Amino acid sequence: MSYWVKQPGGADQETVGAGAHATNKAAYQEPKERQRLRRQERLAELLAEGGVSMADLNEGQMHAGWKVQLADRLQRKMGVPVVWLAVALNWGRPAALAPAFADFGRL
Repeated sequence: MSYWVKQPGGADQETVGAGAHATNKAAYQEPKERQRLRRQERLAELLAEGGVSMADLNEGQMHAGWKVQLADRLQRKMGVPVVWLAVALNWGRPAALAPAFADFGRL
């Protein structure tokens, strides 16, 4: 793993952590970016399983049954926050998920 260290005088110096090689620094991603990419990949996988496209997320009802099931699976399997679900599934306000989950029998 590679990270930057602030040196006295304001200069930055790259440091390579234990077990890492200087050649793999191009593959390094910030943890939040990795997490975002994993969530996006899982969302794409689940959409493909259900025969739904990303464009379908923007169309139709906000509280469609398949969206609620998708949100439920993402949250149970990956612990995806409600705010991320609301944005990714084009749901509107995150607070709108609670009633949908309640109707789904989750709460």
